[in-house]
Amino acid sequence: MASTTKRELEGRVDTQIVLKKKRCTINGCRLNMGHIHEFFTRKLLKEVAMELRSICDENCFSFIKLNRLTVLNSNATDRYSFSKAFCSISENDDEHSFGCLFKKGLRILIKYLDMQEMPSNAQERHVLDTLLHFILKMTNEDAQAPFQALEGLGETDINIILTNHLFGKLSTSSSFLIDKQYKAKGKTMGSCPCLNPECKSTGRFGDTGIGNPSVWHGNVGVIDNNEVVVEALEDEPDSESPERTPKEVKIKSACLSRNSQMIAETVVFSFLQKKRHPEYCQYLFPCIGVNSQEMVVYFYDAEYDVLLESSPIPLHVTQKSLTGNVSVVAIIVSWLVVNHQYLCDGLTQVLKKTRSGFFHQAEKRLFIYENELQFGNIERPCPKPKKRFSLVSDPSMKEIEEERFEVTLKKI
Repeated sequence: MASTTKRELEGRVDTQIVLKKKRCTINGCRLNMGHIHEFFTRKLLKEVAMELRSICDENCFSFIKLNRLTVLNSNATDRYSFSKAFCSISENDDEHSFGCLFKKGLRILIKYLDMQEMPSNAQERHVLDTLLHFILKMTNEDAQAPFQALEGLGETDINIILTNHLFGKLSTSSSFLIDKQYKAKGKTMGSCPCLNPECKSTGRFGDTGIGNPSVWHGNVGVIDNNEVVVEALEDEPDSESPERTPKEVKIKSACLSRNSQMIAETVVFSFLQKKRHPEYCQYLFPCIGVNSQEMVVYFYDAEYDVLLESSPIPLHVTQKSLTGNVSVVAIIVSWLVVNHQYLCDGLTQVLKKTRSGFFHQAEKRLFIYENELQFGNIERPCPKPKKRFSLVSDPSMKEIEEERFEVTLKKI
């Protein structure tokens, strides 16, 4: 029997074929594409538009600034891990808008807020849909709950919760890599340390080591969607003193700014990404520093040697809104940063003019930063084998091959 064409099947009355409608793929949503826009009320659109002023309007009291940082001195040419990195930093007087790096992303969002018009580009439409889904979901108190659980937690839990409930949910992929050393602290695969015992983490434990043992190197806390480093910089809670004084909170807040560890991780990550993705049109890469109260975003461009730091961005607001006390500004900034490969324009011409001085500081080892950084297996570099055996890429398989070789020698 000859095969039946699709047109013939559609014309037959007894056909059981039902043409599938397009389904939304954002965070497991199973509804039809475009449905999200039906639920965005004028009140919610207006609130998002108002909060957007913090990113775009210099006259807004909560305006988010970018400062250029100059490296006066560092130990970038020595064999130091990120936790022992040192940077003497000078902050420049000029201030730039956070939004100047993300004109493309802001145009997409503002166009939607003004005219409810979606981008024609499929990838941009998908990225915008991700943000709209998240904001709408955050109007539910259950979705707000994990953000109330951050106070008093250690850096490990803060890192996982914020990536699982904020950065990962706003990214085009919800997968993220967690430093395997966290697993040694009692964290289990697939679990989230938020208040909901049924909440599952979309992250997995693995080797987050970046750099080179000859220069700055080490394991970073989380790598979100292979594009953004997230590092929590808050001490583990003291069992004898579970509550911090206002002075201690202020100190913790200050430690996010001009933090040597975050600067080292940002610089190394940018050089590494430039090496791994030579096809990219620009190499401005972000790293996010967080604690229980706020976030700071660092940027480094390994092509133009420009280091930037944002002003602190609160995760919570005192006056409750449609998203509870979760800051809409923090949500939008996070969305821009984790999707920077689609929404970032790179450095402005003004920012390209003045370098940070890192190239000069690391001049003796700059070739290592440019050519010899690696991802994974950083802390324990493999020594050259004394005996010949078959090398394999998987470290665990390599150990098996070595054991087999030793057994063979004994038999001989």
